[in-house]
Amino acid sequence: MQISAVEKDPFDQRLHKLCSAFEKKYGSPPTHVVRAPGRVNLIGEHVDYSGYSVVPMAITNDVQIAVGPSLSSQCHISNLESSYPEEEFSVELSPQDISSSHTWVSYVQCGYLGIVERVEKRRAVNMMVHGTVPKGSGLSSSSALVCASALASMVSHGLHFSKTEMAEICQKSERYVGTMGGGMDQAISFLGQSGSASWISFDPVCVTPVSLPERTVFFIANSLVESSKYETADTCFNKRVIECRLAAKILAKKLHVTQNVQRLGDVQKCSGLNLETMKQKVLEVLKESYYTREDIAHELGIQVSELQSVDLIGPKLTSTEFYLRLRAYHVFHESWLVQEFIKVKTPEEMGKLMSASHDTCQKNFDCSCPELDELVSVCMEAGALGSRLTGAGWGGCTVSLVPESKKDEFYEHVKENYYKKRGVVDTVISTSFFATVPGP
Repeated sequence: MQISAVEKDPFDQRLHKLCSAFEKKYGSPPTHVVRAPGRVNLIGEHVDYSGYSVVPMAITNDVQIAVGPSLSSQCHISNLESSYPEEEFSVELSPQDISSSHTWVSYVQCGYLGIVERVEKRRAVNMMVHGTVPKGSGLSSSSALVCASALASMVSHGLHFSKTEMAEICQKSERYVGTMGGGMDQAISFLGQSGSASWISFDPVCVTPVSLPERTVFFIANSLVESSKYETADTCFNKRVIECRLAAKILAKKLHVTQNVQRLGDVQKCSGLNLETMKQKVLEVLKESYYTREDIAHELGIQVSELQSVDLIGPKLTSTEFYLRLRAYHVFHESWLVQEFIKVKTPEEMGKLMSASHDTCQKNFDCSCPELDELVSVCMEAGALGSRLTGAGWGGCTVSLVPESKKDEFYEHVKENYYKKRGVVDTVISTSFFATVPGP
């Protein structure tokens, strides 16, 4: 997280371009420029919303927003990229206004509302936005936009919240768009540290630096299959959240947990069992095939109509088949991999755990796609010690751990055998496939 007065860095070309565009658009210079980085998750996929820890790192790709006061009662939002149309909204914005329609500005609105819900008098703002996190890539472009908007709104209202408070505010407010994410993306954007990854646990948010192996490089490779958490929510992301919730409810009942749990992590905590035992219990008490709505209602001792409750399936999801055993097994296994990841000492061990993570994402959580699987295979053939999808999946990027001595041949192999094979031009490859270091 960074906040700066605009005059502090006059030599930054991107900053200069952003501020000039702001002044040209709104007639006066911005008062502040804020920045929120994207992230790459090294391990711990689809476990944060079940209460388990993750190991992401912030990256240098980010969202920057120049902000200043608006003289009207409307907030005006523009983007340096013309493909993102400008919009405006009232300071009396409500959660229902955000959920009723979806555009790129919806994420700006989430950040703004997360802050102004905490003030007595709302101020209208002008914003000029620019992002370098590829859209739909699994590198948290949407959350970075929410976080940057919240920062811009915070300074515009003369407020100050801690980084942890901002992460929690943005985690909650991003849900206004209709996705049911956990807290990883917002936490790493605000709390990431240069030079290390971060082991992030929740309830409360706690961040511990994780040293990365020397003489290795992390490469990010975009499959070029765009995946939107919002657009695929009912069939992919939100459905997985609900499957994990239902698995927690049924597993708790099978294990005689009497507390009203919502997350698989809560089931483990209440039962007092370790992760290895939880995996075994999943195989013992949850059936291998899918559950219908009637099956779930029967297991929970309720009527099918009661599944419409928001703490079960809810009224929006239309799915009729739920793979609870696979989803629960993934969560417990992936969380075990995270525990091992923060303990290992060698890059070879770290790489094996990353590859094991991709395997469970593909087979148990069904959040990969043919292009991601192919890209992981190409990266391993090219000399990676480990490779996996990163982010929500169903498209987006892979992250690979590569020995520094092999980085050049790794790059050329992947470039030729994945990108050139598809006729991708060099200008696109340069922004889709690159080495990264821990930001922010």
